[in-house]
Amino acid sequence: MIKKDSYKTNSLRLYIIIPVFNRKDITLNCLKLLHNQTYQNFETIVVDDGSTDGTEEAIRESYPKTVVIRGNGNWWWTKSVNEGCKYALASHAFGILLMNDDIEFKKNYLQELINCIAHYPNSIIGSLSLTVEKPHKIFFSGIKKRNVFTAKISKYHKQFSLYEPDKITGIHSTEVLPGRGVYIPAIVFDKIGFLNEDKMPQYYSDFDFTNRAKRIGFNVLINWDLIVYSYWKETGKGAIYSNLKFMDFLKAFTNKYTHRSLMPVYNYFKAFSPWYILPITLINHHLRVFFSYFRYKILNLFK
Repeated sequence: MIKKDSYKTNSLRLYIIIPVFNRKDITLNCLKLLHNQTYQNFETIVVDDGSTDGTEEAIRESYPKTVVIRGNGNWWWTKSVNEGCKYALASHAFGILLMNDDIEFKKNYLQELINCIAHYPNSIIGSLSLTVEKPHKIFFSGIKKRNVFTAKISKYHKQFSLYEPDKITGIHSTEVLPGRGVYIPAIVFDKIGFLNEDKMPQYYSDFDFTNRAKRIGFNVLINWDLIVYSYWKETGKGAIYSNLKFMDFLKAFTNKYTHRSLMPVYNYFKAFSPWYILPITLINHHLRVFFSYFRYKILNLFK
């Protein structure tokens, strides 16, 4: 049973961190959805890591109250998030919401989050991620458990299974959470520091961060009534399902900024796998990556 506390959130000012790069229209759409929220006690911090498409200028023109932090083009996702969090914490943020710009959400999204925080104030709270296309399918709904010896995870729902709103509801514990709509109380940063930008500059740092928090006793929850609709094909994760050539697929293993990169994967799994079983864990993980790639290719042949 997940412990439920009572907490007043009437005066809670939420800080929202959105890392962006060269997706002006997508970024502006995300800011428009925030601008139209029923809950308005928040500050938006966009971390623009060197966009060249006029993103920063468009934000300042259309949403002048939005704080824009400019990166040098080499921050990537993790450092961008960290810089945004440092700004928020210096502003005495009680809690931080990490978002990507490639999502949509309803007008009551923030109010739903605030209601959840009221009952679980010191918990990390994630969002149910559905595909933006209809009928909506599940992109991420949480991980029930994980085998430290095989790296095999047990998901609540199979990815891309049909979303059934009458059956998928409530608050659930999860092993990790992605940064696509995840609330983090400031106290978590006080206890474990920031995301690991050195060893995981682009991928896995969100999973690593929430896993570290869970290991020292923080509740890591996913609220299936708190929904974001993902343009999943725009994400790095979606690239594995795209029509990627095999040589490009192989090259991604040596590029530290891809989710298949060997070094970030190694650093991520090293954090929770016993050293004597780590090689097997890594082999199992990469075999599943290859299986997913070829499975998608084969399925595409019959479409």
